[in-house]
Amino acid sequence: MPAYFLLLIALAVLVLPFVVGEYLARRFKMRDYGWKIGLVLFTAAAGAAITATGWPPKLGIDLRGGYIVIFEVKQTDEKQPIPMDRLVAAIKKRVDPGGVKEISIRPYGEDRIEIIIPKAD
Repeated sequence: MPAYFLLLIALAVLVLPFVVGEYLARRFKMRDYGWKIGLVLFTAAAGAAITATGWPPKLGIDLRGGYIVIFEVKQTDEKQPIPMDRLVAAIKKRVDPGGVKEISIRPYGEDRIEIIIPKAD
């Protein structure tokens, strides 16, 4: 869609419901309720616009399917702790050697590593 078309839709969703709400309030002789009617119409118009332009929504790992695994690293030698960035790089190299999968591996705190595997059964 062209940018000006999206801008026109956004402007219509923002302004038009309040104009119609004021008109309906005057028509039904309820002048104090114009902005309330406009707010209800705005909510309905915004919901319709979101549904028309962005449905289905992008699903997260919890709804799309997949796993989130958190491993705790126990330091065996306190004199020489294992650097977490080297450990994360080694795990990435083994889990995703080509780097083409959508697997996310990152440090999680000081002694944990989080691995996110999307679209897995």
